[in-house]
Amino acid sequence: MVIALMGDIDSDEGSITQGELRIVDLEKSGETKVVRSVGQLGTIFALGNDHLLALYDHPRLNNLVTGKEVYKW
Repeated sequence: MVIALMGDIDSDEGSITQGELRIVDLEKSGETKVVRSVGQLGTIFALGNDHLLALYDHPRLNNLVTGKEVYKW
């Protein structure tokens, strides 16, 4: 499960000042991986296990491991 968070959010793990992804592995007791600095994503769709389609403003393909933008159109 992938959850996109935008900045200015306080959580138990500290304050989030930039957008980030939280990737939760539901098969491994909710183990969570955090990918920081992804920017504003809007509506998101998973594409396979390694990529995410973000639709805020314009479509963008992001790598889930690094959070980096791979392609935009």
